[in-house]
Amino acid sequence: MREHIARLTSDSAVYGLSTIVGRFLNFLLVPFYTNVFPTDAYGIVTVVYSFVAFLNVLLAGGFDTAFMRFLERRQGEERARVFSTAFWPVAASAASCAFVIIAFRDPIAAGLHIRPEWKAIVPLTAGILFLDALNVVPFA
Repeated sequence: MREHIARLTSDSAVYGLSTIVGRFLNFLLVPFYTNVFPTDAYGIVTVVYSFVAFLNVLLAGGFDTAFMRFLERRQGEERARVFSTAFWPVAASAASCAFVIIAFRDPIAAGLHIRPEWKAIVPLTAGILFLDALNVVPFA
């Protein structure tokens, strides 16, 4: 039992460390952002991050949880098939979403009241969403 807990703790530390470090850096940078950026510019960043969080959940579609559930019952070659079954739909939906965001970047930027000099944040956000979605199943 102890060895299982030790393994769980080490795995959690390895895979969770990047999330913890990222959130900690974001926490440390908030005073910098609020003092350097004008209020409306920092508001745009906050709105975009809110959409990223919401769309990450939609793009994952529960495939990470389903992947973990079905993987434990499989052995050998079937494990690779379970991974492919979970990974490719997430990758396809992420690519589709990124394509739509990039194709409609001007209306999206206008809808979010993003100034023309900040429009580059929209395709960058599409890239972030795509890469985050690609990591959902492998991290599971």
